Amino acid sequence: MTDPLDKATSRSPATLGEGCLSRYDPDDLSVEDGTEFPGAAELWEQLQEASAPAVAGTDLPTNKP
Repeated sequence: MTDPLDKATSRSPATLGEGCLSRYDPDDLSVEDGTEFPGAAELWEQLQEASAPAVAGTDLPTNKP
C-alpha cells in the first residue's frame, strides 16, 4: 500500500438479493466491517422491556367521562 489515496477508499460488502430484498452477504462480512456487537442480545432485551407496558391492558384507553 504505497499510494496514500488507497487509505481513503472503502469497499461495500457483497450483497444478496435485489431491490427491497437486498441484504449484505453474511459470509462476506468480517470484524473489519463492524459486525461484532457482543452486547446486542442484552440491549435488545432492555429495549423490549422498556417499550412493553408494565401490566397487561394498561395501555388501553378508558371510557370514563
